[in-house]
Amino acid sequence: MMREHAPANGREARQSPLARAASTAPAAPGVYFLLNRKRELVYVGMAKDLRRRLRQHANAPRDALYRRVADVLWEETADEDAAGAREADLIVALQPPYNAAIAGDGKWAYIHVAAHTERGRARFTLEKDIGAADGARTYGCFPHLGAGVGSLPGIACSDGYAAFLRLLWAAMGEGTHYPGRITRGTPPEDFTVALDPDDLPALHGFLSGTSRRLLPSLSVRAMQRPAFMRAGIARDYRLAEAFFAHGPRALRRLRLRHGFGAGPVGQERIERALRREVEDLLARQAEAQRRREPDDGAGPSPARQAGRAGCPDGAAAASPRSRARRLRDPRFPLPGR
Repeated sequence: MMREHAPANGREARQSPLARAASTAPAAPGVYFLLNRKRELVYVGMAKDLRRRLRQHANAPRDALYRRVADVLWEETADEDAAGAREADLIVALQPPYNAAIAGDGKWAYIHVAAHTERGRARFTLEKDIGAADGARTYGCFPHLGAGVGSLPGIACSDGYAAFLRLLWAAMGEGTHYPGRITRGTPPEDFTVALDPDDLPALHGFLSGTSRRLLPSLSVRAMQRPAFMRAGIARDYRLAEAFFAHGPRALRRLRLRHGFGAGPVGQERIERALRREVEDLLARQAEAQRRREPDDGAGPSPARQAGRAGCPDGAAAASPRSRARRLRDPRFPLPGR
Protein backbone atom coordinates (compact mmCIF):
# COMPACT_ATOMS: atom_id res chain seq x y z
CA MET A 1 0.00 0.00 0.00
CA MET A 2 1.39 3.39 -1.02
CA ARG A 3 1.67 6.21 1.49
CA GLU A 4 2.97 9.77 1.28
CA HIS A 5 3.86 12.14 4.07
CA ALA A 6 1.33 14.76 5.11
CA PRO A 7 1.69 18.43 4.14
CA ALA A 8 4.14 20.29 6.32
CA ASN A 9 3.01 22.87 8.88
CA GLY A 10 5.04 25.89 9.93
CA ARG A 11 7.47 23.99 12.15
CA GLU A 12 7.81 21.07 9.76
CA ALA A 13 8.57 23.46 6.91
CA ARG A 14 12.04 23.91 8.40
CA GLN A 15 12.64 20.16 8.41
CA SER A 16 14.19 18.27 5.54
CA PRO A 17 11.89 16.17 3.36
CA LEU A 18 13.46 13.07 4.91
CA ALA A 19 12.77 14.28 8.45
CA ARG A 20 9.16 15.10 7.59
CA ALA A 21 8.69 11.69 6.01
CA ALA A 22 10.25 9.94 9.01
CA SER A 23 7.76 11.65 11.31
CA THR A 24 4.79 10.07 9.52
CA ALA A 25 6.15 6.83 8.06
CA PRO A 26 4.84 3.59 9.62
CA ALA A 27 6.98 1.29 11.72
CA ALA A 28 6.41 -1.39 9.09
CA PRO A 29 8.39 -3.12 6.33
CA GLY A 30 8.37 -1.58 2.88
CA VAL A 31 10.14 0.17 0.04
CA TYR A 32 10.81 3.91 -0.07
CA PHE A 33 11.47 6.24 -2.99
CA LEU A 34 13.65 9.37 -2.90
CA LEU A 35 12.78 11.98 -5.53
CA ASN A 36 14.49 15.19 -6.56
CA ARG A 37 12.68 18.48 -7.17
CA LYS A 38 12.00 17.47 -10.79
CA ARG A 39 10.25 14.38 -9.41
CA GLU A 40 12.90 12.13 -10.83
CA LEU A 41 13.51 8.90 -8.97
CA VAL A 42 17.06 9.02 -7.63
CA TYR A 43 17.12 6.19 -5.06
CA VAL A 44 15.09 3.14 -4.01
CA GLY A 45 15.59 1.50 -0.62
CA MET A 46 13.97 -1.14 1.55
CA ALA A 47 13.49 -1.37 5.28
CA LYS A 48 12.22 -3.69 7.95
CA ASP A 49 10.99 -0.53 9.71
CA LEU A 50 10.35 2.38 7.36
CA ARG A 51 10.15 4.98 10.12
CA ARG A 52 13.49 3.97 11.64
CA ARG A 53 15.23 3.76 8.27
CA LEU A 54 14.02 7.16 7.10
CA ARG A 55 15.03 8.65 10.44
CA GLN A 56 18.54 7.23 9.88
CA HIS A 57 18.62 8.91 6.47
CA ALA A 58 17.37 12.18 7.96
CA ASN A 59 20.12 12.17 10.62
CA ALA A 60 22.93 11.24 8.23
CA PRO A 61 25.43 13.85 6.97
CA ARG A 62 24.01 15.74 3.98
CA ASP A 63 25.93 14.17 1.11
CA ALA A 64 25.22 14.56 -2.60
CA LEU A 65 22.20 12.24 -2.48
CA TYR A 66 20.49 13.91 0.49
CA ARG A 67 20.96 17.39 -0.94
CA ARG A 68 18.93 16.32 -3.96
CA VAL A 69 15.98 14.84 -2.07
CA ALA A 70 12.83 16.95 -2.37
CA ASP A 71 10.18 14.33 -1.67
CA VAL A 72 9.91 10.89 -0.10
CA LEU A 73 7.28 8.24 -0.76
CA TRP A 74 6.93 4.70 0.48
CA GLU A 75 5.11 1.48 -0.20
CA GLU A 76 4.33 -0.95 2.59
CA THR A 77 4.92 -4.68 2.01
CA ALA A 78 3.82 -7.84 3.78
CA ASP A 79 7.23 -8.49 5.32
CA GLU A 80 10.93 -7.76 5.05
CA ASP A 81 11.52 -10.42 2.37
CA ALA A 82 8.81 -8.92 0.18
CA ALA A 83 10.42 -5.50 0.62
CA GLY A 84 13.81 -6.85 -0.42
CA ALA A 85 12.35 -8.51 -3.50
CA ARG A 86 10.44 -5.39 -4.52
CA GLU A 87 13.51 -3.20 -4.05
CA ALA A 88 15.66 -5.51 -6.19
CA ASP A 89 13.05 -5.63 -8.97
CA LEU A 90 12.79 -1.85 -9.13
CA ILE A 91 16.53 -1.24 -8.99
CA VAL A 92 17.45 -3.58 -11.86
CA ALA A 93 14.50 -2.35 -13.96
CA LEU A 94 14.62 1.41 -13.32
CA GLN A 95 18.35 1.92 -12.68
CA PRO A 96 18.09 4.82 -10.19
CA PRO A 97 21.39 6.75 -10.30
CA TYR A 98 22.19 6.38 -6.59
CA ASN A 99 21.63 2.62 -6.67
CA ALA A 100 24.39 2.17 -9.22
CA ALA A 101 26.31 -0.32 -7.04
CA ILE A 102 23.69 -3.04 -7.53
CA ALA A 103 21.76 -1.77 -10.56
CA GLY A 104 23.89 -4.01 -12.78
CA ASP A 105 22.74 -7.17 -10.99
CA GLY A 106 19.98 -7.76 -13.55
CA LYS A 107 20.55 -11.00 -15.48
CA TRP A 108 17.32 -11.30 -17.52
CA ALA A 109 17.77 -15.01 -18.26
CA TYR A 110 15.43 -17.39 -20.06
CA ILE A 111 15.14 -21.08 -19.21
CA HIS A 112 14.76 -23.31 -22.27
CA VAL A 113 13.60 -26.89 -21.70
CA ALA A 114 13.96 -29.39 -24.54
CA ALA A 115 12.24 -32.62 -23.50
CA HIS A 116 13.06 -35.75 -25.47
CA THR A 117 10.28 -38.03 -24.31
CA GLU A 118 11.37 -40.96 -26.46
CA ARG A 119 14.70 -41.00 -24.65
CA GLY A 120 13.30 -39.96 -21.27
CA ARG A 121 15.64 -37.00 -20.96
CA ALA A 122 15.42 -33.20 -20.84
CA ARG A 123 17.96 -30.47 -21.51
CA PHE A 124 17.81 -27.27 -19.47
CA THR A 125 19.66 -24.22 -20.81
CA LEU A 126 20.00 -20.66 -19.51
CA GLU A 127 20.30 -17.99 -22.19
CA LYS A 128 19.86 -14.26 -22.67
CA ASP A 129 18.12 -14.91 -25.98
CA ILE A 130 14.42 -15.76 -26.05
CA GLY A 131 14.97 -17.97 -29.12
CA ALA A 132 15.15 -21.70 -28.40
CA ALA A 133 15.81 -24.88 -30.31
CA ASP A 134 12.89 -26.47 -32.10
CA GLY A 135 10.61 -28.27 -29.68
CA ALA A 136 11.93 -26.49 -26.59
CA ARG A 137 9.67 -24.54 -24.22
CA THR A 138 10.84 -21.16 -22.97
CA TYR A 139 10.22 -19.63 -19.54
CA GLY A 140 11.13 -16.20 -18.21
CA CYS A 141 12.77 -13.95 -18.50
CA PHE A 142 13.96 -13.95 -14.90
CA PRO A 143 15.67 -10.67 -13.88
CA HIS A 144 17.67 -12.21 -11.03
CA LEU A 145 18.70 -15.64 -12.35
CA GLY A 146 22.41 -15.85 -13.03
CA ALA A 147 25.89 -15.85 -11.58
CA GLY A 148 27.31 -13.09 -9.40
CA VAL A 149 24.11 -11.66 -7.92
CA GLY A 150 23.85 -10.37 -4.35
CA SER A 151 20.22 -9.37 -3.86
CA LEU A 152 17.71 -11.48 -1.94
CA PRO A 153 15.81 -12.65 -5.07
CA GLY A 154 19.10 -13.03 -6.92
CA ILE A 155 20.50 -15.47 -4.36
CA ALA A 156 17.14 -17.24 -4.07
CA CYS A 157 16.84 -17.67 -7.84
CA SER A 158 20.41 -18.64 -8.59
CA ASP A 159 21.00 -21.00 -5.66
CA GLY A 160 17.46 -22.30 -5.90
CA TYR A 161 17.59 -23.11 -9.61
CA ALA A 162 20.77 -25.16 -9.11
CA ALA A 163 19.08 -26.87 -6.14
CA PHE A 164 16.03 -27.65 -8.29
CA LEU A 165 18.24 -29.40 -10.86
CA ARG A 166 19.92 -31.40 -8.07
CA LEU A 167 16.52 -32.41 -6.71
CA LEU A 168 15.40 -33.45 -10.19
CA TRP A 169 18.58 -35.48 -10.70
CA ALA A 170 18.24 -37.18 -7.30
CA ALA A 171 14.58 -38.05 -7.96
CA MET A 172 15.39 -39.67 -11.29
CA GLY A 173 17.83 -42.10 -9.65
CA GLU A 174 20.76 -41.52 -11.98
CA GLY A 175 24.29 -42.22 -10.77
CA THR A 176 25.65 -42.20 -7.23
CA HIS A 177 27.44 -38.84 -7.19
CA TYR A 178 26.06 -35.43 -8.14
CA PRO A 179 27.36 -34.16 -11.50
CA GLY A 180 29.91 -31.41 -10.96
CA ARG A 181 27.92 -28.77 -12.86
CA ILE A 182 25.13 -28.77 -10.27
CA THR A 183 27.18 -29.03 -7.08
CA ARG A 184 27.71 -25.28 -6.79
CA GLY A 185 25.30 -22.43 -6.15
CA THR A 186 26.05 -20.90 -9.54
CA PRO A 187 23.34 -22.08 -11.93
CA PRO A 188 24.67 -24.15 -14.84
CA GLU A 189 24.10 -22.76 -18.31
CA ASP A 190 23.46 -26.22 -19.73
CA PHE A 191 22.37 -29.43 -17.99
CA THR A 192 20.76 -32.63 -19.25
CA VAL A 193 18.96 -34.99 -16.89
CA ALA A 194 16.59 -37.94 -16.99
CA LEU A 195 12.92 -36.95 -16.90
CA ASP A 196 9.77 -39.02 -16.57
CA PRO A 197 7.37 -37.88 -19.34
CA ASP A 198 4.57 -37.99 -16.76
CA ASP A 199 6.33 -35.13 -14.95
CA LEU A 200 6.16 -32.75 -17.92
CA PRO A 201 2.80 -31.12 -17.01
CA ALA A 202 3.97 -30.50 -13.43
CA LEU A 203 7.31 -29.20 -14.69
CA HIS A 204 5.50 -26.74 -16.94
CA GLY A 205 3.34 -25.58 -14.03
CA PHE A 206 6.41 -25.13 -11.85
CA LEU A 207 8.41 -23.05 -14.34
CA SER A 208 5.30 -21.07 -15.31
CA GLY A 209 4.71 -20.11 -11.69
CA THR A 210 1.26 -21.70 -11.43
CA SER A 211 2.00 -24.68 -9.17
CA ARG A 212 4.79 -26.06 -7.02
CA ARG A 213 3.30 -29.55 -6.83
CA LEU A 214 6.27 -30.97 -8.74
CA LEU A 215 8.56 -30.39 -5.75
CA PRO A 216 6.84 -32.72 -3.22
CA SER A 217 6.71 -35.43 -5.89
CA LEU A 218 10.43 -35.08 -6.61
CA SER A 219 11.26 -34.97 -2.91
CA VAL A 220 9.48 -38.26 -2.16
CA ARG A 221 11.42 -40.02 -4.89
CA ALA A 222 14.72 -38.35 -4.02
CA MET A 223 14.42 -39.46 -0.41
CA GLN A 224 14.87 -43.07 -1.62
CA ARG A 225 18.53 -42.21 -2.01
CA PRO A 226 21.04 -43.32 0.66
CA ALA A 227 20.63 -41.79 4.11
CA PHE A 228 23.77 -39.63 3.85
CA MET A 229 22.18 -37.70 0.96
CA ARG A 230 18.87 -36.91 2.63
CA ALA A 231 19.90 -33.80 4.56
CA GLY A 232 21.14 -32.25 1.32
CA ILE A 233 17.94 -33.25 -0.47
CA ALA A 234 15.84 -31.56 2.23
CA ARG A 235 17.96 -28.41 1.91
CA ASP A 236 17.62 -28.45 -1.88
CA TYR A 237 13.85 -28.76 -1.52
CA ARG A 238 13.75 -25.54 0.53
CA LEU A 239 16.05 -23.74 -1.91
CA ALA A 240 13.94 -24.87 -4.87
CA GLU A 241 10.86 -23.46 -3.12
CA ALA A 242 12.67 -20.11 -2.85
CA PHE A 243 13.49 -20.20 -6.58
CA PHE A 244 9.81 -20.82 -7.35
CA ALA A 245 8.73 -17.89 -5.14
CA HIS A 246 11.23 -15.34 -6.44
CA GLY A 247 11.42 -16.57 -10.02
CA PRO A 248 8.44 -18.22 -11.74
CA ARG A 249 5.71 -17.17 -9.29
CA ALA A 250 6.98 -13.57 -9.07
CA LEU A 251 7.00 -13.30 -12.87
CA ARG A 252 3.50 -14.76 -13.10
CA ARG A 253 2.18 -12.23 -10.58
CA LEU A 254 3.65 -9.39 -12.64
CA ARG A 255 2.01 -10.83 -15.77
CA LEU A 256 -1.36 -10.97 -14.00
CA ARG A 257 -1.04 -7.41 -12.64
CA HIS A 258 -0.49 -6.06 -16.13
CA GLY A 259 -2.74 -8.41 -18.11
CA PHE A 260 0.08 -10.07 -20.05
CA GLY A 261 -0.80 -13.32 -21.76
CA ALA A 262 0.82 -16.65 -21.05
CA GLY A 263 4.33 -17.26 -22.30
CA PRO A 264 7.72 -15.58 -21.97
CA VAL A 265 7.94 -11.90 -21.05
CA GLY A 266 10.92 -9.92 -22.31
CA GLN A 267 13.19 -7.56 -20.40
CA GLU A 268 11.87 -4.38 -22.00
CA ARG A 269 8.28 -5.34 -21.23
CA ILE A 270 9.10 -6.04 -17.58
CA GLU A 271 10.97 -2.75 -17.29
CA ARG A 272 8.05 -0.83 -18.79
CA ALA A 273 5.60 -2.56 -16.45
CA LEU A 274 7.60 -1.76 -13.32
CA ARG A 275 8.21 1.81 -14.49
CA ARG A 276 4.47 2.20 -15.01
CA GLU A 277 3.79 0.97 -11.48
CA VAL A 278 6.07 3.62 -10.00
CA GLU A 279 4.66 6.34 -12.28
CA ASP A 280 1.15 5.42 -11.14
CA LEU A 281 2.19 5.60 -7.49
CA LEU A 282 3.68 9.05 -7.98
CA ALA A 283 0.68 10.24 -9.98
CA ARG A 284 -1.70 9.13 -7.23
CA GLN A 285 0.40 10.98 -4.68
CA ALA A 286 0.34 14.14 -6.79
CA GLU A 287 -3.43 13.91 -7.19
CA ALA A 288 -3.91 13.34 -3.45
CA GLN A 289 -1.80 16.40 -2.72
CA ARG A 290 -3.77 18.47 -5.23
CA ARG A 291 -7.02 17.51 -3.51
CA ARG A 292 -5.65 18.47 -0.12
CA GLU A 293 -4.64 21.89 -1.45
CA PRO A 294 -7.57 23.41 -3.41
CA ASP A 295 -6.80 26.56 -5.33
CA ASP A 296 -9.39 28.97 -3.84
CA GLY A 297 -7.74 32.14 -5.08
CA ALA A 298 -6.48 33.04 -1.62
CA GLY A 299 -2.84 32.66 -2.54
CA PRO A 300 -0.37 29.95 -1.58
CA SER A 301 -1.51 27.69 1.22
CA PRO A 302 0.80 27.07 4.19
CA ALA A 303 1.39 23.59 2.82
CA ARG A 304 2.56 25.01 -0.52
CA GLN A 305 4.82 27.48 1.25
CA ALA A 306 6.19 24.65 3.34
CA GLY A 307 6.77 22.58 0.21
CA ARG A 308 8.89 25.37 -1.24
CA ALA A 309 10.86 25.69 1.95
CA GLY A 310 11.56 21.98 1.96
CA CYS A 311 13.19 21.98 -1.47
CA PRO A 312 16.99 21.81 -1.62
CA ASP A 313 18.89 25.00 -2.39
CA GLY A 314 15.75 27.08 -1.85
CA ALA A 315 14.25 25.96 -5.19
CA ALA A 316 10.50 26.40 -5.58
CA ALA A 317 8.47 23.19 -5.60
CA ALA A 318 6.32 22.41 -8.62
CA SER A 319 2.62 22.87 -8.05
CA PRO A 320 0.53 19.72 -7.69
CA ARG A 321 -1.15 20.42 -11.05
CA SER A 322 2.18 20.80 -12.83
CA ARG A 323 3.41 17.62 -11.15
CA ALA A 324 0.36 15.73 -12.36
CA ARG A 325 0.87 17.10 -15.89
CA ARG A 326 4.51 16.05 -15.81
CA LEU A 327 3.62 12.55 -14.66
CA ARG A 328 1.17 12.15 -17.53
CA ASP A 329 3.79 13.34 -19.99
CA PRO A 330 5.39 10.38 -21.81
CA ARG A 331 8.74 12.05 -21.20
CA PHE A 332 8.36 11.57 -17.45
CA PRO A 333 12.00 11.33 -16.46
CA LEU A 334 12.37 8.00 -14.70
CA PRO A 335 15.90 6.74 -15.30
CA GLY A 336 16.23 4.56 -18.36
CA ARG A 337 13.33 6.05 -20.29
